Amino acid sequence: MFVFLLLLLPARLLAASIDVPEERVQTITLSPEAEKAINKGLAYLKYSQQKDGSWGGQYKITGAALSILAFMVAGHTPDEPEFGPNIDRAIDYLLERSRRHGGYFADETSQTLYQHSYAVLALAEAWGQSRRNDVGPALKKAVDILLRSQNTAGGWRYEPRPSGDDISCTTAAVQALASAKEAGIHVPEQVIAKAIRCTRRYQSERTGHFGYTGGGDEPSSLYRAGAGPLSLYMLGDRNSAVLRRGLAVLIKQPESVFEGGGNHLAHYYCIQACYQAGDTYFSYWYPRASKWLVNAQQANGSWSASQGDAFSTSLAVLILAVPYRYLPIYQR
Repeated sequence: MFVFLLLLLPARLLAASIDVPEERVQTITLSPEAEKAINKGLAYLKYSQQKDGSWGGQYKITGAALSILAFMVAGHTPDEPEFGPNIDRAIDYLLERSRRHGGYFADETSQTLYQHSYAVLALAEAWGQSRRNDVGPALKKAVDILLRSQNTAGGWRYEPRPSGDDISCTTAAVQALASAKEAGIHVPEQVIAKAIRCTRRYQSERTGHFGYTGGGDEPSSLYRAGAGPLSLYMLGDRNSAVLRRGLAVLIKQPESVFEGGGNHLAHYYCIQACYQAGDTYFSYWYPRASKWLVNAQQANGSWSASQGDAFSTSLAVLILAVPYRYLPIYQR
């Protein structure tokens, strides 16, 4: 199926001399408990969608984008009967927000490039599975905004213009552009090369930690531990010393990150990076994250977080559903 990200950008770009061993995930088993949790989560998303096509919450655009991806990760498309109408209404919502803001995805409470990036990601995935002719033009316009917003250092910040940069907004933009490139939209090679240099700059050579704005000397976080390696993989930088150091930090995360945690976005980045890194990493992360999420699911099928239940539920489904391998993000 054609969707999402991670096979993507040219591996030849700026490759370093130190190799990260290529190791594939050989066997992935979706437990009955995880499958039940996924189905309950999708049912929650189906029946909690609002009239405007969003799911409400603090970040309406990101919630709608992630919900589209959650439906599609289990093999559902915009044209199928069970969840297709939900996907279609969410696409309607995103396109309406784009028309209101000249191609930029913004809602009533947030106008960040972060949300814009996730909308680009969702539409790039839906484009290949939908018969709609209004997705492509909006997607191309939105990608152009992302390209024009990259700063001279190669990263992105919260504004739709080339200002500063941080690992959070840069990772979101990299995901969006990687998916758009896979969908057939031109992403210049120099954009990719600059983004690699920027992502490498976030890491401390001494500790291997990725910092928020550079250097990695600030206290480590689970979010950045996953975002750094994931961005490098998506950019095709699969053979560098920077990636090796980042993976070493990722695999050494304490068991406590799986105990009563609620940082769904951090785990979402971590599980993708672990899948790309191979069996050793994936077989450590997925069973622990899966157990935590199954136990944390609410009776109504949702997962709760401050960003909104649709936001966290979609991410939980995307984490649990890695074994489906329907999205290219879960392929190598």
